[in-house]
Amino acid sequence: MKFGYPFWYGDGSIKKHAEIARNLGFDYVEFSLNYPWPEKLSQSDNLLLKNLKEDYNLDIAFHAPLGGIDLCYPRKDIYEVSFKILSESIKFAKSFSPLYFNFHLATDIPTWKCADIRKEFVERAQHAASQIVKIADGCGIQLTLENNSKKMFSDIREIKPFLHNNLKFCLDAGHAARASNGKIGKIFEWIKAFRKEILVLHLHDASSETDHLSLGEGNLPFEKILKSVKKTSCKYILIELQRGSKGRNITEEDFKNGLNCCKKFL
Repeated sequence: MKFGYPFWYGDGSIKKHAEIARNLGFDYVEFSLNYPWPEKLSQSDNLLLKNLKEDYNLDIAFHAPLGGIDLCYPRKDIYEVSFKILSESIKFAKSFSPLYFNFHLATDIPTWKCADIRKEFVERAQHAASQIVKIADGCGIQLTLENNSKKMFSDIREIKPFLHNNLKFCLDAGHAARASNGKIGKIFEWIKAFRKEILVLHLHDASSETDHLSLGEGNLPFEKILKSVKKTSCKYILIELQRGSKGRNITEEDFKNGLNCCKKFL
């Protein structure tokens, strides 16, 4: 099992966080391609990412852009722009030989609850996924699809038809709990349903109000989750922390504790 540390633009210096990930003992970083990355990456940062393995002993994976991307949208123009951005992101990732490239199928359209419109969303998403897989295959990249915490593609039955050898699953345990209104047992239904398809686990704590909390600041049973995931095909665990309780900023100590927790139970 390899353990990952998240990178995103709001963290600031890529070099600083590469050093943190290395010093804490992580195996790889998951690099978020939300705007302004990758188009505004400096030459020096781009070179640093290319040399992560050599200089920091870190592999790299990628998370697809989220903001503004809607691969379910029935309107052709919006769908085509979203698809173009995602396909360009995959092609950008190719030169880094990533462990995986993770993406979401999501929409913010209020009519997603209407059965006839929902059917259109699913058909569009199926088409998008099949084309994205072809692009990723051509780039030699393993794709993973992540479950959402709300709206569409936050249910086992919605995700299941998409997965196959060329499209694996990224289980976000916190999203699974929040999508079921905090029912912790639902996480284990996801693990059981996708035992052979799980490649990546996104691990963080969650409460009824929020997720991506530091481990121990929500109510998820980490020992049980990790021991269950150990019995699956999962190879990568991203410790995906964004906030502490009551809005506290995340620290290196939070990531260190998260990594130690994983190693203790795996």
